[in-house]
Amino acid sequence: GVLRLTGADRAAWLQGLVTNDVRSLQPGHRLYSACLTPQGRMITDLTVTARPDRLLLDVPASLAGSLRGRLDGLIFAEDAQVLDHSQLLELWTAISPGEPAGGTLTDVIVEVGQPHGIAYPEIGFDTFEVVRIERGIPRFLVDMDTDTIPLEAGIEDRAISFTKGCYPGHEIVTRILHRRQGRIARRIVGLKVS
Repeated sequence: GVLRLTGADRAAWLQGLVTNDVRSLQPGHRLYSACLTPQGRMITDLTVTARPDRLLLDVPASLAGSLRGRLDGLIFAEDAQVLDHSQLLELWTAISPGEPAGGTLTDVIVEVGQPHGIAYPEIGFDTFEVVRIERGIPRFLVDMDTDTIPLEAGIEDRAISFTKGCYPGHEIVTRILHRRQGRIARRIVGLKVS
């Protein structure tokens, strides 16, 4: 699903709601992040794409409608609007060749039904899942869910800015890192069997 954020305060408003530093995001760039509860549990993960006049959030499709409502309810005096554009925009992932450690996955948001000029062969979802798992990329609602703390999912290096300041769940994440030296009861790990 794709949510569209517009309004002059969109980046400053989103900055206080997600784990990564969206204010530093330049047009044309993308940033992986997460929304947490005050208890540090994940509401969702998301990737923010900056465009000159808007931010696009790609989120799990099944959560797009409820997330739009949830985010809309957090707008008070800010100049920000949240729209669900899941029927208008879709996410394509390009997978470069190479070993899991060397090949990359690149996401592109495109308009539904428009010619894309993409000349790559398409793969099925099952094949994509194999590639995703080989690269150690957890998927929300599959490998992590609303009981997961980002540190348990191993996404802290990509999804969390430790210098940006407060967001819901910030205190819990900081407490685990500093008081418990990052020790947690469970963690998603890769298992490679010969």
